[in-house]
Amino acid sequence: MAAAVINTGRAKIALKQANSEPLIISRFVFADIPGLDTAAPVDVAQGMPAPAHIVHEQLKTAQGYVAENKVVYSIILGATVGNFYFNWVGIVDEDDTLIGVSYTPRQYKYETAGLTTGNTITRNFLTQYNNASEITGITVPAETWQISFTDVLDNIDAALIADMRDLYGRSLFFNDAFRVVNAGGGNFLVKAGTAYVEGIRVRIGADEPMAGLALPIDFYVDVFRSGGFAGGESAYEIFTSAPGAPLADYNDPAGKPHYLVKVASISGAGVVTDHRIKRTVPGALIDTFATSAQGIKADTAIQPDQLKTHPDFIRLRRLALAGL
Repeated sequence: MAAAVINTGRAKIALKQANSEPLIISRFVFADIPGLDTAAPVDVAQGMPAPAHIVHEQLKTAQGYVAENKVVYSIILGATVGNFYFNWVGIVDEDDTLIGVSYTPRQYKYETAGLTTGNTITRNFLTQYNNASEITGITVPAETWQISFTDVLDNIDAALIADMRDLYGRSLFFNDAFRVVNAGGGNFLVKAGTAYVEGIRVRIGADEPMAGLALPIDFYVDVFRSGGFAGGESAYEIFTSAPGAPLADYNDPAGKPHYLVKVASISGAGVVTDHRIKRTVPGALIDTFATSAQGIKADTAIQPDQLKTHPDFIRLRRLALAGL
């Protein structure tokens, strides 16, 4: 990704230095410029993009010094920001002077819509020139706020998982997700689909075969996060256990919580008992909730003082509280 302090930025830095005034970077500008060669060096003679190409502007999130001659500015585009493509990023000072520009391969920033969570993008812009820390008045090391960013993003992730836990409960399996079926000949299948366990969304993309099982046996799904917000993702493992008392959740050696749900048990004769809490969702999830709402309205047996305890009403209320 090419980046440079451009001519207007160099002139402004020299002016501020001559007048013993601080250079204050105020905001980031994002643009989507047709035909821009993002692999080429930055054109230092350029100015601000045409207004029609500017897709987003936002105040910087943080700043810090890396060394005496290097300072870095950063911005977080949260899940509520979008929707737009961009391939050009600029930093602008408090006087609306374009200081620096970077090119990036064209990418899409989308916001949260319904059950689709928007992506979060962090952009850092490193500037290097003599006495940069002194000219900008930046005295906070970059590591200080970089650590804070990780905490903020992890907190956002934790809040989203908590919302999903309120909405779907301990576990909810859509349609045939994780259903164990007897495929004959001593073979079994774990069906594809989507589920939520303790607010974590997991999905099997294709049916998973299971063979050579010693019956009777219990099937479990182990759901966990493989890392933090920036580098982690939802993950699962399917494993079997001898019949007995339900297995408990646990923390792995790294301190990550693992949530265990028994999805099925198979008798010695190969009969499968389904233990999943499931919901049939024929299409878009929002349509299912809409159908539930219509069912509440049509249920004339429900008295007004009983409505707040109706299961479908509770489910819809959770959906609203989750902001979905």
